[in-house]
Amino acid sequence: MGLSKEFVGLGMIILLTIFVTTLPDIYKGIVILMVVGCLWFFELLPLPVTSLAIPIMAVFSGIFDLKEALTYFAHPIIFLFLGGFIIAQALKNHNLDKFIAYKLLNYGKDLKTTCFLMFLSAYFLSMWISNTSATLILLPIALGLIYKKSHKLKDFLLLGIAYSASIGGIATIIGSPPNAISSSYLNYGFFSWFKVGFPISLLLFLISTLTLYLYFKKWIPNEDIAVKANVELSKKANKVLIIFLLVAFLWIFSDYLSEVFDIKYFDSIIAIFAIILLFVFNLVEVSDFKKVDWGTLILFGGALCLGGVVAESGASAFLAEKLVAVLGGFSPIIIIFTIISTTIILTNFISNTGLAGVLIPILFGAPLGIPEEILILAIGISASCSFILPVGTPPNAIVYGEGIKKEEMIKIGTILSVLSATVITLYFTFYL
Repeated sequence: MGLSKEFVGLGMIILLTIFVTTLPDIYKGIVILMVVGCLWFFELLPLPVTSLAIPIMAVFSGIFDLKEALTYFAHPIIFLFLGGFIIAQALKNHNLDKFIAYKLLNYGKDLKTTCFLMFLSAYFLSMWISNTSATLILLPIALGLIYKKSHKLKDFLLLGIAYSASIGGIATIIGSPPNAISSSYLNYGFFSWFKVGFPISLLLFLISTLTLYLYFKKWIPNEDIAVKANVELSKKANKVLIIFLLVAFLWIFSDYLSEVFDIKYFDSIIAIFAIILLFVFNLVEVSDFKKVDWGTLILFGGALCLGGVVAESGASAFLAEKLVAVLGGFSPIIIIFTIISTTIILTNFISNTGLAGVLIPILFGAPLGIPEEILILAIGISASCSFILPVGTPPNAIVYGEGIKKEEMIKIGTILSVLSATVITLYFTFYL
């Protein structure tokens, strides 16, 4: 079955490449967008493989030459993500990720507090490392904590960790690929994103935690419990911590530094500098590059290339006109809520990177009477709000694999999705 899907995907690419050369430019862009969206949605080919096909289709359709098409895969923000991956690997190599999580957990005195601290740990860690890693770090402790306790308590704790890990990624530009895709369209640096992403992620974190607590309250026992987990830091770990704090500090002031040195994408320079520092002090090895999530970087490059194809062909302007014809008569708050709700629903079925890569080029510059900054930010943030299905995000899949009932995830995930859509809509309507 998997092989037949791959042949269907390959066939679509070959047929498109032959057929699309005969179309006007606008329709070339639309057809490429539809085919790529289909391939990403149904995963007929691995997502990064579809991404690699985008520049080939763009070249054969005459929209770009090969050099132009491939420049998207070397966009400065990709190097920012590469730096984030290497920093995350350094944290993992020297147990700093566990150190941070366990330090927080040691403040727990009772079960409720300890559960909240687990959620907080997942939230904070996923700002800097993948939400998958953040979930896996806390999972063994969580399973030990709820051993021989009620299934409902297990649902509360594991779903809280999974959702917190997804929400934490919203806070920073390197926390989730849709953040970086949005930022590339808006020319946002680390701090520009953080000023928007952190407040809304913190708000969503508190709302999700409160919602889970109220939903499962009667199954959470009042009992004293303490997690005594400790990780000793080596000298190398302390060096990693210093570099991590230095890089975070520089990223916060990167917009200012960019003006001082008159260099765009200064965040990426800081990220590359961080990689060099980690190698100079022998804190990572060349073999660590093999552990980088290259698939995500390629997927990200493909999403940027698709945006270029849609813009260059004129398809984005054409689709924006059609979108205005459908939504133009509604009030801005209805339009924002519709776009956010659609994104949140779709992100449960399709890669959030692929989803952002398809939606953002269409809405970028759409004359809907709403600042394009709000539309692009809303999509980037909403794409991380995947709470309903196990396949929506790796943390969901991980906790589902530990025995969370699908029906329970759908029920609480739907509640959180509605709340998230409402909160994000109100946030961008009244505070930006």
